[in-house]
Amino acid sequence: MNYFILTQIFGFIVFIFESLTLASKDKKKILKYNTVSNGFYLLEYLSAHAYTGAISILVTFLRNYLFEKYNRKGKRAPVYILLILLVLLIIINYTTYDGLISIIPAITVGLFTFSLWQNSIKNFKLLNMFIAFLSAVYNLYYKAYTGFASQIIFIIICMFTYDNKSKKKKTKKRR
Repeated sequence: MNYFILTQIFGFIVFIFESLTLASKDKKKILKYNTVSNGFYLLEYLSAHAYTGAISILVTFLRNYLFEKYNRKGKRAPVYILLILLVLLIIINYTTYDGLISIIPAITVGLFTFSLWQNSIKNFKLLNMFIAFLSAVYNLYYKAYTGFASQIIFIIICMFTYDNKSKKKKTKKRR
């Protein structure tokens, strides 16, 4: 089996687990599904030779472990944990820099890390629209077409669910 086909298979599996991540409202489930999704992202990026993306994904395993540790205690991770993770992303991306496209994984992982840290589902969905757009560009560049398609679908889903929640709130306020 060639790497192109593997990339598409892994991208489809990522789509399934990212769907579960976005559908979840519980932070514990979000972290669980995101960890599985990122495992397949790692394989997808390795098979696509997108090494900066693969290395950035390694930071997500540490992030999810640390965030879950604090989540079990009913707390949000301290700011210094967030800053350490963001600095780690910058260092990793500096060492693997290969043009502007290689910056995208650091931005997407950094934004996703912040969106998980800040505990607002509304902001989480809003930031994920931008993250999905950047991820779509990265996936398209590395010919991870199923990953590209899934990101476009997520943008549409996030726009629809984000907009519906806004309309529901306005309707409730009018009553």
